[in-house]
Amino acid sequence: MYISKHHAFITFFALPVGLGGCTLPAESPEMHMQNVEISEISPQSLEEPGDFDIFAIETVSIPGSSRNRTVSATICAPSNDGGQSVVDGSFPLIIVSPGATQSRNQYRSHCDHMASWGMVVISENFVGNSGFFPPSNHNRLADDLIAVIDWATSEDNPVFAAVDAEAIGVAGHSMGGKVSLLAAARDPRIKAAVGWDPVDANGPFTSPSSPDFSSVTPEMMPDITAAVAVLGETTNSRGSFFSPACAPRNENFQQYFEFSSIGSLEVDIFDADHMDWIDGSGCFPCSPCNASDRPFVRALTRRVTTAWFRLHLLGDEQMQPILELSDEVAADLVSVRHK
Repeated sequence: MYISKHHAFITFFALPVGLGGCTLPAESPEMHMQNVEISEISPQSLEEPGDFDIFAIETVSIPGSSRNRTVSATICAPSNDGGQSVVDGSFPLIIVSPGATQSRNQYRSHCDHMASWGMVVISENFVGNSGFFPPSNHNRLADDLIAVIDWATSEDNPVFAAVDAEAIGVAGHSMGGKVSLLAAARDPRIKAAVGWDPVDANGPFTSPSSPDFSSVTPEMMPDITAAVAVLGETTNSRGSFFSPACAPRNENFQQYFEFSSIGSLEVDIFDADHMDWIDGSGCFPCSPCNASDRPFVRALTRRVTTAWFRLHLLGDEQMQPILELSDEVAADLVSVRHK
Protein backbone atom coordinates (compact mmCIF):
# COMPACT_ATOMS: atom_id res chain seq x y z
CA MET A 1 0.00 0.00 0.00
CA TYR A 2 1.06 3.58 -0.33
CA ILE A 3 0.00 7.04 0.62
CA SER A 4 0.20 9.47 -2.27
CA LYS A 5 2.46 12.38 -1.43
CA HIS A 6 -0.14 14.70 -2.86
CA HIS A 7 -3.27 13.04 -1.46
CA ALA A 8 -3.99 11.36 1.84
CA PHE A 9 -5.96 8.42 0.42
CA ILE A 10 -4.88 4.82 0.93
CA THR A 11 -4.63 2.22 -1.83
CA PHE A 12 -2.71 -0.92 -2.58
CA PHE A 13 0.82 -0.48 -3.90
CA ALA A 14 2.77 -3.15 -5.67
CA LEU A 15 6.29 -3.04 -6.93
CA PRO A 16 7.00 -0.96 -7.79
CA VAL A 17 9.67 1.47 -11.14
CA GLY A 18 16.57 12.05 -29.35
CA LEU A 19 19.32 12.68 -26.88
CA GLY A 20 20.84 15.56 -28.84
CA GLY A 21 22.10 18.12 -26.36
CA CYS A 22 22.93 15.60 -23.62
CA THR A 23 26.04 16.66 -21.77
CA LEU A 24 28.80 14.49 -20.41
CA PRO A 25 29.87 14.71 -16.77
CA ALA A 26 32.04 17.69 -15.86
CA GLU A 27 35.16 15.61 -15.42
CA SER A 28 36.13 13.66 -18.52
CA PRO A 29 35.46 9.94 -18.09
CA GLU A 30 38.09 8.99 -20.67
CA MET A 31 40.35 7.78 -17.88
CA HIS A 32 37.83 4.99 -17.20
CA MET A 33 37.75 3.62 -20.75
CA GLN A 34 40.89 1.51 -20.85
CA ASN A 35 39.34 -1.73 -19.53
CA VAL A 36 36.11 -1.81 -21.54
CA GLU A 37 36.08 -2.20 -25.30
CA ILE A 38 34.98 0.99 -27.06
CA SER A 39 34.28 -0.15 -30.62
CA GLU A 40 31.45 0.20 -33.09
CA ILE A 41 28.25 -1.08 -31.48
CA SER A 42 24.83 -1.53 -33.07
CA PRO A 43 21.69 -0.65 -31.11
CA GLN A 44 20.43 -4.24 -31.10
CA SER A 45 23.76 -5.64 -29.89
CA LEU A 46 23.26 -3.81 -26.59
CA GLU A 47 20.18 -5.95 -25.99
CA GLU A 48 22.28 -9.12 -26.13
CA PRO A 49 25.00 -10.24 -23.69
CA GLY A 50 28.33 -8.49 -24.07
CA ASP A 51 31.74 -10.08 -24.54
CA PHE A 52 32.47 -10.89 -20.89
CA ASP A 53 31.59 -14.04 -18.99
CA ILE A 54 29.88 -13.60 -15.60
CA PHE A 55 31.64 -14.08 -12.28
CA ALA A 56 28.93 -14.18 -9.62
CA ILE A 57 28.82 -14.21 -5.84
CA GLU A 58 25.24 -15.18 -5.16
CA THR A 59 24.95 -13.82 -1.62
CA VAL A 60 27.02 -11.28 0.26
CA SER A 61 26.09 -9.55 3.52
CA ILE A 62 26.86 -5.83 3.50
CA PRO A 63 26.70 -3.56 6.57
CA GLY A 64 23.82 -1.13 6.22
CA SER A 65 23.44 2.40 7.47
CA SER A 66 23.21 1.41 11.13
CA ARG A 67 24.45 -1.39 13.36
CA ASN A 68 21.22 -3.37 13.20
CA ARG A 69 20.88 -3.28 9.40
CA THR A 70 22.44 -5.76 6.97
CA VAL A 71 21.90 -5.61 3.23
CA SER A 72 21.84 -8.92 1.36
CA ALA A 73 23.10 -8.68 -2.22
CA THR A 74 24.38 -10.50 -5.29
CA ILE A 75 27.55 -9.45 -7.11
CA CYS A 76 27.90 -9.88 -10.87
CA ALA A 77 31.27 -8.97 -12.38
CA PRO A 78 33.02 -9.39 -15.74
CA SER A 79 35.12 -12.49 -16.28
CA ASN A 80 37.16 -13.92 -19.15
CA ASP A 81 37.63 -17.47 -17.88
CA GLY A 82 34.11 -18.84 -17.89
CA GLY A 83 33.14 -17.15 -14.63
CA GLN A 84 35.89 -18.63 -12.47
CA SER A 85 37.36 -15.25 -11.54
CA VAL A 86 37.01 -11.53 -12.18
CA VAL A 87 38.99 -10.24 -15.15
CA ASP A 88 41.84 -7.86 -14.38
CA GLY A 89 40.85 -4.23 -14.84
CA SER A 90 38.87 -1.35 -13.43
CA PHE A 91 35.17 -1.21 -14.24
CA PRO A 92 32.13 0.99 -13.46
CA LEU A 93 30.17 0.12 -10.33
CA ILE A 94 26.36 -0.18 -10.65
CA ILE A 95 23.94 -0.67 -7.73
CA VAL A 96 20.56 -2.18 -8.69
CA SER A 97 17.60 -1.71 -6.32
CA PRO A 98 14.27 -3.60 -6.37
CA GLY A 99 10.65 -2.56 -6.36
CA ALA A 100 8.37 -2.74 -3.36
CA THR A 101 7.98 -6.29 -1.92
CA GLN A 102 10.36 -7.65 -4.57
CA SER A 103 13.69 -9.40 -4.07
CA ARG A 104 16.91 -8.89 -5.97
CA ASN A 105 16.30 -12.25 -7.67
CA GLN A 106 13.65 -10.60 -9.84
CA TYR A 107 16.37 -8.42 -11.38
CA ARG A 108 19.12 -11.00 -11.89
CA SER A 109 18.96 -10.69 -15.68
CA HIS A 110 19.91 -7.00 -15.38
CA CYS A 111 22.79 -7.89 -13.07
CA ASP A 112 24.17 -10.46 -15.52
CA HIS A 113 23.62 -8.27 -18.57
CA MET A 114 25.49 -5.23 -17.30
CA ALA A 115 28.35 -7.40 -16.02
CA SER A 116 28.66 -8.96 -19.47
CA TRP A 117 29.16 -5.45 -20.82
CA GLY A 118 32.00 -4.70 -18.42
CA MET A 119 30.43 -3.42 -15.20
CA VAL A 120 30.63 -4.58 -11.60
CA VAL A 121 27.00 -4.85 -10.48
CA ILE A 122 25.66 -5.20 -6.95
CA SER A 123 21.98 -6.16 -6.91
CA GLU A 124 20.62 -5.50 -3.43
CA ASN A 125 17.66 -6.48 -1.31
CA PHE A 126 16.03 -3.71 0.67
CA VAL A 127 15.92 -4.34 4.41
CA GLY A 128 12.35 -5.27 5.42
CA ASN A 129 11.13 -5.42 1.81
CA SER A 130 9.13 -8.64 2.06
CA GLY A 131 5.59 -9.61 2.82
CA PHE A 132 2.55 -7.52 1.92
CA PHE A 133 3.84 -4.13 3.09
CA PRO A 134 7.07 -2.59 1.76
CA PRO A 135 9.36 -0.46 3.97
CA SER A 136 7.93 2.95 4.80
CA ASN A 137 11.21 4.79 5.46
CA HIS A 138 12.78 5.41 2.05
CA ASN A 139 15.34 7.77 3.55
CA ARG A 140 16.82 4.84 5.43
CA LEU A 141 16.86 2.73 2.27
CA ALA A 142 18.78 5.48 0.50
CA ASP A 143 21.23 5.58 3.40
CA ASP A 144 21.64 1.80 3.04
CA LEU A 145 22.33 2.20 -0.68
CA ILE A 146 25.05 4.74 0.10
CA ALA A 147 26.46 2.31 2.67
CA VAL A 148 26.58 -0.34 -0.08
CA ILE A 149 28.64 2.07 -2.21
CA ASP A 150 30.98 2.67 0.77
CA TRP A 151 31.45 -1.08 1.15
CA ALA A 152 31.81 -1.75 -2.58
CA THR A 153 34.62 0.81 -2.88
CA SER A 154 36.47 -0.58 0.14
CA GLU A 155 38.75 -3.57 0.53
CA ASP A 156 35.93 -5.39 2.31
CA ASN A 157 34.45 -6.04 -1.13
CA PRO A 158 35.89 -9.31 -2.52
CA VAL A 159 35.96 -7.78 -6.03
CA PHE A 160 37.21 -4.39 -4.83
CA ALA A 161 40.17 -4.45 -7.24
CA ALA A 162 37.79 -4.42 -10.23
CA VAL A 163 35.79 -1.37 -9.08
CA ASP A 164 36.40 2.09 -10.51
CA ALA A 165 35.30 4.32 -7.64
CA GLU A 166 35.12 7.32 -10.00
CA ALA A 167 32.49 5.69 -12.23
CA ILE A 168 29.42 4.86 -10.12
CA GLY A 169 25.85 4.43 -11.35
CA VAL A 170 22.53 3.38 -9.81
CA ALA A 171 19.45 1.75 -11.33
CA GLY A 172 16.17 0.71 -9.79
CA HIS A 173 12.58 -0.29 -10.45
CA SER A 174 9.58 1.58 -9.03
CA MET A 175 10.37 2.12 -5.34
CA GLY A 176 13.95 1.14 -6.15
CA GLY A 177 14.04 3.84 -8.81
CA LYS A 178 12.91 6.43 -6.28
CA VAL A 179 15.45 5.27 -3.71
CA SER A 180 18.21 5.31 -6.34
CA LEU A 181 17.44 8.93 -7.19
CA LEU A 182 17.07 9.82 -3.52
CA ALA A 183 20.58 8.44 -2.94
CA ALA A 184 21.86 10.33 -6.01
CA ALA A 185 20.55 13.57 -4.51
CA ARG A 186 22.65 12.90 -1.41
CA ASP A 187 25.81 11.35 -2.81
CA PRO A 188 27.76 13.15 -5.56
CA ARG A 189 29.82 10.02 -6.17
CA ILE A 190 26.86 8.76 -8.19
CA LYS A 191 27.48 9.95 -11.73
CA ALA A 192 24.57 8.32 -13.59
CA ALA A 193 21.13 7.03 -12.61
CA VAL A 194 18.45 5.05 -14.47
CA GLY A 195 14.90 4.63 -13.18
CA TRP A 196 12.78 1.76 -14.50
CA ASP A 197 9.23 3.08 -14.12
CA PRO A 198 10.20 4.89 -10.89
CA VAL A 199 7.36 5.95 -8.59
CA ASP A 200 7.67 8.78 -6.06
CA ALA A 201 5.12 7.27 -3.68
CA ASN A 202 5.73 6.69 0.02
CA GLY A 203 5.29 3.63 2.18
CA PRO A 204 1.96 2.42 3.58
CA PHE A 205 0.22 4.78 5.99
CA THR A 206 3.02 7.35 5.65
CA SER A 207 1.57 10.84 5.88
CA PRO A 208 3.40 14.02 4.84
CA SER A 209 3.80 14.88 8.53
CA SER A 210 5.63 11.62 9.26
CA PRO A 211 9.43 11.73 9.79
CA ASP A 212 9.56 8.75 7.40
CA PHE A 213 8.02 10.77 4.58
CA SER A 214 10.22 11.59 1.60
CA SER A 215 9.61 13.06 -1.83
CA VAL A 216 12.22 13.27 -4.58
CA THR A 217 10.37 15.13 -7.32
CA PRO A 218 10.24 18.03 -7.54
CA GLU A 219 11.83 18.84 -4.20
CA MET A 220 15.19 17.05 -4.50
CA MET A 221 15.75 16.95 -8.25
CA PRO A 222 17.94 20.11 -8.24
CA ASP A 223 20.29 18.32 -5.84
CA ILE A 224 21.00 15.49 -8.29
CA THR A 225 24.25 15.99 -10.19
CA ALA A 226 24.09 12.53 -11.79
CA ALA A 227 22.89 12.15 -15.38
CA VAL A 228 19.29 10.90 -15.09
CA ALA A 229 17.42 8.62 -17.49
CA VAL A 230 13.92 7.28 -16.84
CA LEU A 231 11.93 4.64 -18.71
CA GLY A 232 8.28 4.13 -17.93
CA GLU A 233 4.68 3.53 -18.92
CA THR A 234 1.30 5.15 -18.42
CA THR A 235 -0.85 1.98 -18.60
CA ASN A 236 -0.82 1.76 -14.80
CA SER A 237 -1.27 5.48 -14.18
CA ARG A 238 -4.94 5.00 -13.22
CA GLY A 239 -6.75 2.45 -11.14
CA SER A 240 -9.85 1.74 -9.08
CA PHE A 241 -10.63 0.73 -5.51
CA PHE A 242 -10.07 -2.95 -6.32
CA SER A 243 -7.39 -2.45 -8.98
CA PRO A 244 -5.25 0.50 -7.93
CA ALA A 245 -2.67 2.31 -10.02
CA CYS A 246 0.87 1.12 -9.44
CA ALA A 247 2.38 4.18 -11.13
CA PRO A 248 0.04 7.13 -10.43
CA ARG A 249 0.36 9.86 -13.04
CA ASN A 250 1.29 12.58 -10.53
CA GLU A 251 4.12 10.45 -9.12
CA ASN A 252 5.38 8.58 -12.20
CA PHE A 253 8.52 8.60 -14.34
CA GLN A 254 7.38 11.69 -16.25
CA GLN A 255 7.50 13.76 -13.06
CA TYR A 256 11.16 12.89 -12.54
CA PHE A 257 11.98 14.01 -16.07
CA GLU A 258 9.98 17.24 -15.83
CA PHE A 259 12.08 18.46 -12.92
CA SER A 260 15.42 16.92 -13.94
CA SER A 261 18.41 18.94 -15.09
CA ILE A 262 19.96 19.39 -18.51
CA GLY A 263 21.26 16.14 -19.97
CA SER A 264 18.38 13.90 -18.88
CA LEU A 265 16.40 11.37 -20.92
CA GLU A 266 12.81 10.09 -20.81
CA VAL A 267 11.55 7.01 -22.69
CA ASP A 268 7.80 6.36 -22.63
CA ILE A 269 7.20 2.75 -23.70
CA PHE A 270 3.69 2.55 -25.12
CA ASP A 271 1.40 -0.23 -23.81
CA ALA A 272 3.99 -1.45 -21.29
CA ASP A 273 2.99 -2.55 -17.78
CA HIS A 274 4.58 -1.64 -14.49
CA MET A 275 5.49 -5.27 -13.92
CA ASP A 276 7.37 -5.68 -17.20
CA TRP A 277 10.72 -4.83 -15.63
CA ILE A 278 10.95 -7.91 -13.41
CA ASP A 279 12.22 -11.34 -14.40
CA GLY A 280 9.03 -13.04 -13.22
CA SER A 281 5.76 -13.01 -15.13
CA GLY A 282 2.34 -11.58 -14.45
CA CYS A 283 0.74 -8.19 -13.85
CA PHE A 284 -0.96 -8.63 -10.46
CA PRO A 285 -1.73 -6.48 -8.57
CA CYS A 286 -1.29 -3.62 -11.05
CA SER A 287 -4.28 -2.67 -13.15
CA PRO A 288 -5.11 -2.96 -15.94
CA CYS A 289 -3.17 -6.10 -16.80
CA ASN A 290 -2.27 -5.25 -20.36
CA ALA A 291 -1.12 -7.77 -22.97
CA SER A 292 2.15 -5.91 -23.46
CA ASP A 293 5.22 -7.22 -25.25
CA ARG A 294 7.40 -7.94 -22.23
CA PRO A 295 10.38 -9.17 -24.27
CA PHE A 296 10.39 -5.85 -26.13
CA VAL A 297 10.22 -3.83 -22.90
CA ARG A 298 13.03 -5.81 -21.31
CA ALA A 299 15.23 -5.72 -24.43
CA LEU A 300 14.76 -1.97 -24.82
CA THR A 301 15.54 -1.48 -21.14
CA ARG A 302 18.78 -3.44 -21.49
CA ARG A 303 19.75 -1.32 -24.48
CA VAL A 304 18.97 2.05 -22.92
CA THR A 305 20.44 1.24 -19.50
CA THR A 306 23.66 -0.15 -20.93
CA ALA A 307 24.03 2.75 -23.35
CA TRP A 308 23.32 5.35 -20.64
CA PHE A 309 26.00 3.98 -18.34
CA ARG A 310 28.50 3.62 -21.19
CA LEU A 311 27.89 7.21 -22.23
CA HIS A 312 28.13 8.78 -18.79
CA LEU A 313 30.56 6.45 -17.01
CA LEU A 314 32.85 5.48 -19.89
CA GLY A 315 32.55 8.49 -22.17
CA ASP A 316 31.40 6.32 -25.09
CA GLU A 317 29.88 9.03 -27.29
CA GLN A 318 28.66 6.58 -29.93
CA MET A 319 25.83 5.88 -27.47
CA GLN A 320 24.32 9.31 -28.26
CA PRO A 321 22.55 8.31 -31.51
CA ILE A 322 21.67 4.88 -30.10
CA LEU A 323 19.76 6.57 -27.29
CA GLU A 324 17.61 8.45 -29.80
CA LEU A 325 15.71 5.14 -30.43
CA SER A 326 14.92 6.42 -33.92
CA ASP A 327 13.49 3.16 -35.26
CA GLU A 328 11.19 2.65 -32.27
CA VAL A 329 10.00 6.27 -32.41
CA ALA A 330 9.29 5.95 -36.14
CA ALA A 331 7.33 2.74 -35.47
CA ASP A 332 5.26 4.54 -32.80
CA LEU A 333 6.41 2.13 -30.11
CA VAL A 334 7.95 4.74 -27.82
CA SER A 335 8.35 8.45 -27.37
CA VAL A 336 11.67 10.02 -26.40
CA ARG A 337 12.27 13.36 -24.70
CA HIS A 338 15.58 14.85 -23.72
CA LYS A 339 16.98 18.01 -22.20
